[in-house]
Amino acid sequence: MSYFSTMITTKDVLSLTAALVAVAIVVFYNKIKPFDTGGLPGPESHFLLGSLQFFDENYPHNWPTVMVERSLQYGQSWIMPLPRISYTTPGAFVFVHDEGNIRHVLQNNFNNYIKGDPWIIFTELLGQGIFVVDDEKWKYHRKLMSTMFSRNLLKSSAKTVGEKFLEVIDVFEKKIAKANEGKDGGDDNMNKGVDIDLQDMFFRVTFDSTFETACGMHFDSIQGKCQHDFPIAFDELSLLSNNRFSDPLVHVKKKFQLTRDERRIRQLAHYYLFETLEIKV
Repeated sequence: MSYFSTMITTKDVLSLTAALVAVAIVVFYNKIKPFDTGGLPGPESHFLLGSLQFFDENYPHNWPTVMVERSLQYGQSWIMPLPRISYTTPGAFVFVHDEGNIRHVLQNNFNNYIKGDPWIIFTELLGQGIFVVDDEKWKYHRKLMSTMFSRNLLKSSAKTVGEKFLEVIDVFEKKIAKANEGKDGGDDNMNKGVDIDLQDMFFRVTFDSTFETACGMHFDSIQGKCQHDFPIAFDELSLLSNNRFSDPLVHVKKKFQLTRDERRIRQLAHYYLFETLEIKV
């Protein structure tokens, strides 16, 4: 009888274990499974993984081009299902292409569409400003930002940008003059061209004019030989923050500073950005 009882107990334990495993699998699947496409077109989607392969192949290096190409291909709003493996992948990304859908999201039913948890990965980069918050915080920052679009401020901004481009012309003229110093005046030697990094220069114009207009801060990076530390740090911080999107363990790594990238993000945010702003102010 004792042996029979032991056998029954063992069988019950195995059955219970199997049931618990089955329940765990079902819960896990429902927790991470991608959202249904709802009839919207999109890249190929696979069981449990959704369009993760498509996302991994194109993000971030080719992402803007791919989004435009797919929007033109489908001619309407489209969806990219993804497994909910972290709070940066909410189950799907819907790319709104149709004018009516855009109006619905941004105007008619705006309160229904929030940014949510994924934008937490940009906290060090964007703080608690209008780009990452919802509800009452968003309304507060929207009201604050509305003062940035007054007629007088727009006139001041246009004047500042014009002055910055005059500085750019001055820099170009000096480089050309320096490149032609000591030439004998022959046709082959006159007006030699010089290499100019336009992307770098336009970034400096944007950086200088934005901070001078919005914060009254003068970095004067256009005339400098190299970029100011602030935009260099901002670029690196943007890249590291963006890389968090594809990391399912980003929440744990961020909280406990487990990786070199997470420690670098904190260093950039607190040392380069905040100290630069504090010194300038």
